[in-house]
Amino acid sequence: MVIIKLQNLIESKGWTQSRLSDETNIRRATISYMCSNTSTLLRVESLNKICRVLNCKIEENDETRLSPADREHINFEAALIDKMIEAREERGMSQRELAEISGVKQPAIARMETLKATPQIDTLFKVLYPLGYTMEIVPLDNRKTGVN
Repeated sequence: MVIIKLQNLIESKGWTQSRLSDETNIRRATISYMCSNTSTLLRVESLNKICRVLNCKIEENDETRLSPADREHINFEAALIDKMIEAREERGMSQRELAEISGVKQPAIARMETLKATPQIDTLFKVLYPLGYTMEIVPLDNRKTGVN
């Protein structure tokens, strides 16, 4: 489990959550969840962006160290949800409209978008299809895995 004291760090720099969002291009809702430690998923890329703009570093210990597979899983899930939100917003579609088209209830879509729930594969397909997307399995780059 990773616990971050982001709100304390923001305040110590004299910043607001809104300013951090603007400086990092991380959605305000995501920053808010990270500050309240209610996010169930922390994207490594987002943590790195925050550390760059706030001039801090991630300190790892045995309890927070992630395996490459865990890191890949976190990054995949966050990228998937980011893409889902981006596709919905590009189409000018509300969560409610997406719910009506996909058959997935709006609160479930909201939980997915705020990373409070990990969706089942069938739910992902139902939501992604009306947005013009699907999922596929692709081989990992051999350099990432060390597998030949």
